[in-house]
Amino acid sequence: MKSINTPWRVALFAAAIGLATTVVHAQEDSALLDMLVQKKLLTQKDADQVRQDMEQQSVPAPATKWSISSPVSEIDLFGELRLRYFHNDIDVVGNDHGEQDRFRYRLRLGANIKLTDNFMIGVLLEGNNSSHSANDTFGSGNSTVSTPLTSTSATTSTSTIPGSITIPGGKTIVPTPGSSDAEVFDKAVANSGLAVTGVTFGTVSVTTGSGKTAKTTQTTVVTGVKYGSVVTSVNFQDTVFFGQVYAKYTPFPWAVLEAGKLPNPFITSRMVWDPDVYPEGIAEQFKFTLGPWGGKDPAASGKDGKNAVAPAPAREGVTVDLFGNFGQFIYEDVVQDNLNNAGLGTQTADKQDLWLLGWQLGAKANFTKDIYLQVAPTLYNYAGDGSIFGGTFNGDGPENLPQLLLDKNTDLARINFNTIAVNALCVVDIPVEFGWKMWNTPFKVFGEFADNTEGGSRAIQAGHPDKQNENQAYQVGASIGEMKKKGDFQVMGWWQHSEQFALDPNIIDDDIFDGRLNMEGFYLQASYMFTDAFSIIIQGSHARRIDQTIGTAGQGAEGDPAGLPLQYATHFYVDFSLKF
Repeated sequence: MKSINTPWRVALFAAAIGLATTVVHAQEDSALLDMLVQKKLLTQKDADQVRQDMEQQSVPAPATKWSISSPVSEIDLFGELRLRYFHNDIDVVGNDHGEQDRFRYRLRLGANIKLTDNFMIGVLLEGNNSSHSANDTFGSGNSTVSTPLTSTSATTSTSTIPGSITIPGGKTIVPTPGSSDAEVFDKAVANSGLAVTGVTFGTVSVTTGSGKTAKTTQTTVVTGVKYGSVVTSVNFQDTVFFGQVYAKYTPFPWAVLEAGKLPNPFITSRMVWDPDVYPEGIAEQFKFTLGPWGGKDPAASGKDGKNAVAPAPAREGVTVDLFGNFGQFIYEDVVQDNLNNAGLGTQTADKQDLWLLGWQLGAKANFTKDIYLQVAPTLYNYAGDGSIFGGTFNGDGPENLPQLLLDKNTDLARINFNTIAVNALCVVDIPVEFGWKMWNTPFKVFGEFADNTEGGSRAIQAGHPDKQNENQAYQVGASIGEMKKKGDFQVMGWWQHSEQFALDPNIIDDDIFDGRLNMEGFYLQASYMFTDAFSIIIQGSHARRIDQTIGTAGQGAEGDPAGLPLQYATHFYVDFSLKF
């Protein structure tokens, strides 16, 4: 065999080793050189020269720009961009009519950070500081400050001012138009509006009968209502807030513990709980599966003993999922349980944080993989006093004050137009759902019944002892289809009836009936997925006032001042959504 001179050998093997370094490790390169020396295809001197050249030409790989701590096992990122058009159309007390058109956008960005030892951190970022909405409105980013309102006396007993009432003794409230200071495309907005700031009382003589049977008594009446300009809402346009921040621990496959600002752990509906409202506190969830019963064991796969036998599919038959969901949520922190600046030696009344407690025990019977029946009875009750939400619920607007005062049992201290207090609330909620698949399409019928077991007491405290039976709410509906991938569609609708003293007015969905109680009507929705990420949702609702003698309590955006009773409410939405 003819030998190759040294320079060519060095060049040849250096090129070969250079190519090898793209696919093997450095220690493997060194072993290859040693083997070539043993085969006398390369001298030791040439091998040392090749090693030196490789070390000089090697370039360290650039360091990664991402550094993830060792406890993190997985990070799931998700989000949504939604563009919305909606139209609201309402009729209010006094034959007044209002309409509202808006173009809005919503951005949500979230992450589930999975850690070792079955821990997880959940984070959801979204716009708008409202607990009921993550939407921002195009063109609303301006700051508005209104001048105080003034009032004048008059002899007439009626008034045309929005929100005014018929006042015995006669007085007309005349608001002075407010001024504003706005900046186009600003990133915050503070809205001011007309609100009742005080009520004064007096006595009048009322004579009943005539002649010898005539009887004169002194009756307490309203002699004046004071209005003022107050900030009704603050919207931080284009500002990012934490919608959810929570820790999750799964010590066993059947148990989940969560703490923080959480996704709602309860099975419920928009009639009872707005899906945009995330509770704050602690939640525990448990689930056990019983069965299957009946059915047959599917045959195992594999043959000849040459191929590994695949795991057999789960046994067919009926299974029952038993579950329990519990929550202890801080509804309102009172900041200081006992004020320490009332003066030396002076003790103020103790206050306690207000808590919302939820207790849900339910079952889901799976008759086949496509047919099921689910029932999830729930109890919501409140503990503690609070401050803002710890007053006495009234639920009326000023227009209902005359009807309120006609009741001789009315406590005048209840004349506060409070639509947010949660006194005398202990709600039993029973959602039921039956689903099946037909023509490869999911179908579902559902219903829900809620009863405030303390509704009678809530009505009495509100000054309406004759309305003690208005403590129930119910919903009946159906759905066809599902929204998971390209080409999917869904059509759903329901009828809803919510009485004034039946539910917590602060957590019901404000996209339906303007988030008001004492309303009944229907809701319809149609959805379609153009791609796996892009979809359109069209939804609308129409409702009317149930009881004309009381208000329509709730946190809705329509009506001024707050608590202005609605007669009818129509809402229409079109959403274009991109999700990932």
